[in-house]
Parts: sequence; C-alpha cells; structure tokens
Amino acid sequence: MLKWFNVELRSRRTKVNLLPNGTDRPPRVAEPIFRGIDFVRQISPTSDSERSIWGGTVRLIGIDLYQDGLLLRWLFAPGRVDASDAAGGVALISKLRDAVLSDDIGTNFLASTYASGRFNGVQRAEVSFIPAVPANAASLRISMAGHDFTVGLG
Repeated sequence: MLKWFNVELRSRRTKVNLLPNGTDRPPRVAEPIFRGIDFVRQISPTSDSERSIWGGTVRLIGIDLYQDGLLLRWLFAPGRVDASDAAGGVALISKLRDAVLSDDIGTNFLASTYASGRFNGVQRAEVSFIPAVPANAASLRISMAGHDFTVGLG
C-alpha cells in the first residue's frame, strides 16, 4: 500500500509539471540578480546631479561599482507634495525604479534590485543594475522622468 501511495505521488508530481495541453513545462531559468560581490570603487556625482522632479528635489548621491553590477543611490527631498499627484508622497521615490541606465559604449543594463526608506520626510532609494560597467566605458547616463544625469567614470 505504501508503494502504491509513492507511485501515486510521483504521478501527481509529473502532472504538475505538465501544461494544460499535456506538454512538458520548459525548465526554469534563474534570472541574474545583483549581489554586490567584490566592491570596485565609488563614484561621486558632480554638482549637476540634482533635479527638481515631482514637487521636490531628486539627487543622485553616489554610484557604487561592483564586479557583478552597480548600485545607484538616490535622495528625494519632497517639497510641498500636490495632493493631486496620484503617486502620493511616499511612492514618489519608487518612480526611480523606472530609471534607464546606459553607457557611452552601448552596454545593455537591466535593473535588478530596489530598496528604499524614509526618515523625517527625506526618502532614500537604491537601484541596482547588471552587468558590471565595462572597463572601457567612459561615462554613464541615467534617464528618468524626462531628466538625464550624466556621470563620468574617469
């Protein structure tokens, strides 16, 4: 009886791995993720790293380069947040997740992870991208909400 039960479980497991049309599911592919492995260096943005966006001020406060990717660090100091803004005060910083990163040699960067926090009305966010910045790249360009930030890597 126990043997029959084990066989039955195996057949159920097999059915779980089938699509409704009876074909096998494709194998899962692990998505690459930024892990912050082996810090390389930090880049301090220029004084041109601040923009008035969403009723407040967004500032790029740092870029950390790692062997497996990079981390953009942002600060958002809200001004008077307009109640008609559908995002509301807390969610404004989450729009930073939509930032698009590129470099001067055409690397295809993908946003990987995101974290944010808030203290006394000031919000901070970190958005990571993969892959790592190539050694021969001279600059990064971050496009967000119609604003561009360009940072030299030299």
